[in-house]
Amino acid sequence: MMSSLAQNLLTLALGAAILAASLAVPSKPADKSEAQSAVNETSDVTASGVNSTDDDVQYPFRDLPADVLRDFPGFCFGSTALRLFKVRQSWSLTPFCGVATCLVSEDGFHLVERVQDCGPQPKRNPKCHNTNARSEEAFPACCPKYECEEGASLEYPTEEELASLAQEAAQEAVRAQYEDEDDAESPRSGRKTSEEAEPTEATAEETTATTAAAAN
Repeated sequence: MMSSLAQNLLTLALGAAILAASLAVPSKPADKSEAQSAVNETSDVTASGVNSTDDDVQYPFRDLPADVLRDFPGFCFGSTALRLFKVRQSWSLTPFCGVATCLVSEDGFHLVERVQDCGPQPKRNPKCHNTNARSEEAFPACCPKYECEEGASLEYPTEEELASLAQEAAQEAVRAQYEDEDDAESPRSGRKTSEEAEPTEATAEETTATTAAAAN
């Protein structure tokens, strides 16, 4: 089974996937009017208040190319939910605090994953603490809320730093996956070596018996 370290790294990789997703194209373009309607309409199952004007200012959304499975064109695949979603359906980004919605691009040729989350998080500061760390509420109530000691302030990473962190997380996740596969193969290799050794012993016994028969 996958180690806890690998699971944590894969979780980070999912976060990286939110920043950079692969382009996926449905087999048939959607109707132009349907595409425009899908982009403008809100989700059927979006969490309460997510699309309100105030929340949009505090938690802006961004559109990413949606993940699409080869055998299910026309549906968005939610990697955090591990299931398919129809256009205008939404899903939670748990274990991250956010929500995603499946939409059609304005040109009608691509599916779009509209992501709304808490935005970039500040750099670690021992004088600032997230007072909402244990929240299990739906987005946006689960977003971090920081309180800093007097004189301390939060510092946020640049876009270049965020891209670098996402790439490192993805690379570590892949590396950990291969390490787990190598560990799983090790016991099998040991059994194979043991099985190969048995015919060798049998061959030695046969050689001894053949030599004795020739001597007689």
